[in-house]
Amino acid sequence: MSKNHKEIDWDKVIKLFNKYPGTIKSFCNEQEISTHQLYYQRKKNELLDKSPIKIQIDKAILHIENRIDENNFSTIVKVLAASC
Repeated sequence: MSKNHKEIDWDKVIKLFNKYPGTIKSFCNEQEISTHQLYYQRKKNELLDKSPIKIQIDKAILHIENRIDENNFSTIVKVLAASC
């Protein structure tokens, strides 16, 4: 039986898989996820890793990794907006 998508920490699963010595099929069976889910999430993470965010407010320019926490991102934008 597969786990619900919302219950899965995909970053953690992908890190575990990268260290796993066996096959994708055996890993997915152990983690109770489908191979399709793992392939999809790996591809999604690869695309996210290649897409940094660029923010320019007046003279300030920030390049932020796409995986930033939403609350931290919001705080950064508020501080920059207040200081410009």
